[in-house]
Amino acid sequence: SLLCAGNGKWSTYLLPLGQNIVEHYGSFQLNQTGVFLWNHLEETESEEELFDLLLQDEQLEEEELREAKQDLREFMDVLYASKVILRKDSYVGERTALVSIAGIVMEFTGDARAIPKQLEPFYVSSAEHVDLSIRIVSGKGGMEQGETILLHNNELNVYEGESRWHLEFPPFDNVTGVYIDKDLRHAEIRIRYEEERIPLRENLFHVLRHMFLLKAQSLGLFAIHSASILYRGKAYLFSGPSGTGKSTHTALWHEAFGTEYLNGDLNLLSDEGIVYGIPWCGTSELFTVKEYPLGGIVFLKQAKDDRVEVLEGDQKSLRIAQRLISPTYNKEQLEENLGFSVRLGAQIPCWRLFCTKNVSAAELMKNTIDRYWNRSFL
Repeated sequence: SLLCAGNGKWSTYLLPLGQNIVEHYGSFQLNQTGVFLWNHLEETESEEELFDLLLQDEQLEEEELREAKQDLREFMDVLYASKVILRKDSYVGERTALVSIAGIVMEFTGDARAIPKQLEPFYVSSAEHVDLSIRIVSGKGGMEQGETILLHNNELNVYEGESRWHLEFPPFDNVTGVYIDKDLRHAEIRIRYEEERIPLRENLFHVLRHMFLLKAQSLGLFAIHSASILYRGKAYLFSGPSGTGKSTHTALWHEAFGTEYLNGDLNLLSDEGIVYGIPWCGTSELFTVKEYPLGGIVFLKQAKDDRVEVLEGDQKSLRIAQRLISPTYNKEQLEENLGFSVRLGAQIPCWRLFCTKNVSAAELMKNTIDRYWNRSFL
């Protein structure tokens, strides 16, 4: 810390030392409360004890107490993220949300205002275990010493360090860095706090999809770019590049046969053939929290006439693998995706539908599925 005189007044700053200067960490001006907290850091074991000391020093009303506690968390988050102090195990913060998606339990600590509202249907009050703990903190990101670049484009940068993954999202100014331990049990999202929270929440929802799919992949669950419906008690997926008619085709089914939408853009699968409800659904706003057995996958291709082909063997595996969006940062992840595609393809039917945008395409595919389903009981 350093005291500086200016305009006849004294101000207190924290200034970087050593490697932190090289890495361009900035200085911090402290107000009176910040000075008090800084001076008592060494004598405390937790944020709660630090807060108790603050209460002894100041008389606060109930509303002021809540604000003071939030200010303390943000103050500590800035110090952690900027490496002014190192995080202790006891500095875990209070849980702000507990979410279970496809049986994967994620615990959030940090600023609750930053947690995306799209996760709310998946909130749970308790869980026997936590698969991934995510802390949302205020601070800088940036490439760290020893990291290797694995992926670099306008949408996503992926770096690999000795013990963790580092993700950057260039379009998102208010998300400065994402760090995930390689055991995929702990992660940190660094953000730039802003008065307007809604854009931050939207960006974090996108960021969390990448983190969730990385964790899901490690547990044998893989995501395929597809829209899905519920028919005869099973989920049927319709997959194809953007613009090939996934939304149009599922809408035809919904209008003609009354089938229920499950997800408008993304489906999470196990190789046992289970489709899990997830909140990520593109711009469709169509998703479910439930899980269903997988009936089959239909790969769409626009055509002048409606016809359908049955896919067999390697054709199925290759089509599935091409439509997966689970991470392929390295060779091991690619092999995991390919292995899943082979296992899933051996268990379920897959078709390639050359289709128009007419209801005749949906009728043809429905009749094909009905014949397959009825044949299985002969």
